[in-house]
Amino acid sequence: MQPVEARVDAVGHACKITGNADMYGLGIRLGFYLQWYISIIATWIARSEVRSMRISNLLFVAATFLALVIQTARESLNSVEIYVILLLAFGGYLSLVPLYLWRIMTGCVPKLDPSRYPSVRNGPLFSALSFVLLFAVSSFQLWFWSSRVRQPDTNGCPQYGFFFTKLRLDSKGLITTNLVFYCLLLTSCFAILIATALKFFKIIEEPTRPKISRNYKTKLLIVQSALNTIVTTTVVVATELTISWNSIVGVWEISSAGQLIPVILGIGLTCQVLYIGFFGAKESEESGGPEGPEGLSGNSDSESLYAVDLTEISDSRCDNDLFGDPHVVDSIRGHEIPGLRTSAYSPLH
Repeated sequence: MQPVEARVDAVGHACKITGNADMYGLGIRLGFYLQWYISIIATWIARSEVRSMRISNLLFVAATFLALVIQTARESLNSVEIYVILLLAFGGYLSLVPLYLWRIMTGCVPKLDPSRYPSVRNGPLFSALSFVLLFAVSSFQLWFWSSRVRQPDTNGCPQYGFFFTKLRLDSKGLITTNLVFYCLLLTSCFAILIATALKFFKIIEEPTRPKISRNYKTKLLIVQSALNTIVTTTVVVATELTISWNSIVGVWEISSAGQLIPVILGIGLTCQVLYIGFFGAKESEESGGPEGPEGLSGNSDSESLYAVDLTEISDSRCDNDLFGDPHVVDSIRGHEIPGLRTSAYSPLH
């Protein structure tokens, strides 16, 4: 039995939406959920797998977003369906919200910022692609909330979204909140690009990061993992409730290859991470394989990457990067930029 609410329109007709299972069917959603949760776990027990998992998830999001753009251009999706797909595509970046609330509460003190002391650093490829994708999805979100959501759909039924409660998708409060958020996000994108240029030409210097003990770093990582888990769970609940509130049918079964592939990949990644977490270290010891000071991955704070850190603009104590570790590859010179380090934060990971 499908967990949907029975609704009727103004003249008593049943309000049901036949969903697009290839875009947000049960298999697609489970694939997203499994990747989000197992990525958080992997930062603790299978750090050697984190980078490849992040790239995999990023490509998964990019493919979903590209399909969304195509389906929207063909006008084959209504507003609430676009909203659900955007929850999946943008859900990973929503962990930036509690992160910045935490920074405000702590006065932007670097030693209290968990994003500055990662267990695994991101590579330049992931960071650059993540920045581009975030800019594209944010621009689409701005169009959606300023234009598309205001257009009535053909069935004439009210549609609902999630903001810690059930709200009409076209309500002024929900629209205004999202418009303000994405306007700020896109404005910050341009600020980050300006900061990157200033750092590249050494007009401003990279601020030093205070050193902390390993025990203190572990405590910060616990805080970051807890925030990521809370945000992930909130996005999962928002997605499932939205589908139920809007009586979307046809998206509760895994009946096609398009849905089987994501969920099987998610299950495979979960099994791989758990296996490495429970048996990988033992096998490494038995084979005499080296282990890095940070765990299985061998990543440490001294790791050097060909990327520009965009986490600080000028001399400000606050981190102005809203994008969870975007970087720009030094493709012109082809060598490492002296004195520049990679950012510490990656959404939901």
